[in-house]
Amino acid sequence: MVRLPSVFEEMTKDRISPEKLYKRAAARCAQREYCRSEWARKFIEGGLTHADAETLLNRLETEGYIDEARYARAFCPRQNALRSLGALQDATGVGAERELGASRSKQRLRR
Repeated sequence: MVRLPSVFEEMTKDRISPEKLYKRAAARCAQREYCRSEWARKFIEGGLTHADAETLLNRLETEGYIDEARYARAFCPRQNALRSLGALQDATGVGAERELGASRSKQRLRR
């Protein structure tokens, strides 16, 4: 049975060591947020086995380079802005009058 080289191996003609891939990933994660699945795909394309890729992913998470919650917050700034606006309204009581009016109109509909 002939083993076909991965796409990454065809491009580089060399197999990159797991440690070198880890250092590359850590440097990239320091520049912007990545999710776990992005790195899993890149590691597999780089020629790593699933077990080696999982080991590197766990190491990146343990050392704080990958954080799914932080990744989600980075790509949901509008949702976070709306959430903080709601907290501001709650603190100032601005939204309370609107909610009170809505609950009164619901009570009228029930009658």
